Amino acid sequence: MDENSLPVMDLGQYPLELPPALATGTDHYTAFHDLVSDLKEYGQSGPVALAWRWALTGHGPRPVSLLPWDAGPPDREQLAAEARETSAWPADNAQVEQARGTLLMFGADPYGEAEDRAADDWRDGFTGTIDPAYDMPLLQPPKYR
Repeated sequence: MDENSLPVMDLGQYPLELPPALATGTDHYTAFHDLVSDLKEYGQSGPVALAWRWALTGHGPRPVSLLPWDAGPPDREQLAAEARETSAWPADNAQVEQARGTLLMFGADPYGEAEDRAADDWRDGFTGTIDPAYDMPLLQPPKYR
């Protein structure tokens, strides 16, 4: 498949509800933020954009193998299986590994839960408050000569 003939992923395709393989209830904002970030970094076409398009909408082709797909959004097993597929992209396409990582991230846990757990682990239940004036330099009037 010619890279110029591939479909693009744009923000207008972002679903109102995340597919079951990705849905967790509170991760809609995280997923949207990550999508915007990836589209800025990798563009609207190519393996990474196709990974997002396929995972969110179920519209093919599949992102790594470029095989046709018309079965709706993939489940977690299908996301992981596609991440392991042989790439149909040219060998020098650096986005393929990023697309594989994106698919594995989607398929590993409900999207965002692994990141949330990792972010929470360091706290071990500690909660503190920050005094906005703490460690602020004291303002002193300028010295005139």
